[in-house]
Amino acid sequence: MQAYLRATVDSGLREGLREAIICQARVCSTLYRHIQELGGAPSSQIAPLVEGTLGLSEPGPQMEALARLLDESIGLVQSLVESEEDVLREFLSDVLAEQRRHLKWAQGQALRLGF
Repeated sequence: MQAYLRATVDSGLREGLREAIICQARVCSTLYRHIQELGGAPSSQIAPLVEGTLGLSEPGPQMEALARLLDESIGLVQSLVESEEDVLREFLSDVLAEQRRHLKWAQGQALRLGF
C-alpha cells in the first residue's frame, strides 16, 4: 500500500491509502505482540506486492491490485477467525470488518477509474 501511496497524486486515493496503511500497521503490531505473548517468534518480513504491480503508477491498476491484496488478506484472517481462541477471534473479527471496508473502497475506486 505504501508503494501505491507514493505513486499516486490523487488526494482522495492518497487519503484512503493512508487510512488503510494505518489499519494494517495496527493489525500487524497487535498480531506481532500476541505471537510474542504466546512464546512465538513473529516475522517482521513485509509481504511482497502483488506480482507485476511494483511499477504501477496509474491509480486504476493500483486500486485493482490493492483490492486483490485485501481480498487475499481477508481470506487468511477469516480462516484464523474460524479456528482460534476467543480473544483472538474477537480481535480478528474486528479486523475483518475494517479490511472489508477498505476492500469495498478499493474496489469502488478501481471501478470509478475504469478497472
